[in-house]
Amino acid sequence: MTSIPSKNNLSTSYAPQKTILIWDAECGFCKYWITKWQMIVNESTIDLRPYQESAKDFPDLDTKLFKKAVRLITPNGKVYSGAEAAFKSLELGGATDLPISWYQKNPNFKELTDWLYIKVADNRPFLYDISHFFLGENPRKIRPSLWIWAGVGALVGGSLVLRLGRKR
Repeated sequence: MTSIPSKNNLSTSYAPQKTILIWDAECGFCKYWITKWQMIVNESTIDLRPYQESAKDFPDLDTKLFKKAVRLITPNGKVYSGAEAAFKSLELGGATDLPISWYQKNPNFKELTDWLYIKVADNRPFLYDISHFFLGENPRKIRPSLWIWAGVGALVGGSLVLRLGRKR
């Protein structure tokens, strides 16, 4: 099982001039989802770079850290990891500040998303295959079957909610 090192106090003395999200280019799942991320965040405010190119820029951070989880490094040297890094990148990239706000204010949300991140990290090859199946090979396009599966999921989920609500 992957464990994500302490997220709250990790920093580097080699702070970048621009915020950088560092990911694993040898991971198919990571490549797929970073392509989607490029469509969400404003790349004028945040760089998205593989650790294979970036780790040398942060000699005070162990390369193993970059292999375990996505890292977001800000110009003040603060290093965010895992789910927190993803959420903070959405905020700093101009997409939304809602997930990082929830993460920072709600311990249950933080615990759940950290746990989910570890599960995803531990199962990246399988989840890459699932991403391909449901979303298609090109991460820049959404396969129409996604909408069918989403509709089925919404119907099933809605039915369960209604059914469980009536039993009270």
